Amino acid sequence: MTGNTDIDGRGQLALLDLRKQAIVKLIQFSQNEFIGPVVFSPDGSLAYVVSNQRNPGQVQVKVFDLVSKQIANTFSAGDGIGKAIAITPDGSELEVGNYANATVVAMDVHSGAVSGTSAVLGAVFSITVSADGQ
Repeated sequence: MTGNTDIDGRGQLALLDLRKQAIVKLIQFSQNEFIGPVVFSPDGSLAYVVSNQRNPGQVQVKVFDLVSKQIANTFSAGDGIGKAIAITPDGSELEVGNYANATVVAMDVHSGAVSGTSAVLGAVFSITVSADGQ
């Protein structure tokens, strides 16, 4: 799965079959939305995609169901520019790194509820969670 921008500047999400070297599903978004990194649930059934709204500058997480090949849900992750995403090993929590305001937002994967926000030093470009979830 890739998140990228097309020639017209619209965000797009592509589900790829690497064996066949073909696009299985392509979802295009508005010119106001660009797609960031993607992380999969531990069981491989869902993909969580960072979506940035250029105007008014909001970060969202799109939940993509790999069975139905559709966006199943959308969660708000606050204002800014989301540049990083990680999931805990047990699949219960997402961590979204915000480049614009140097924070990490912790979110419940089922409800999208924000359980906490942590300030970090500098801009966030990548994030990972240790094997023990700490």
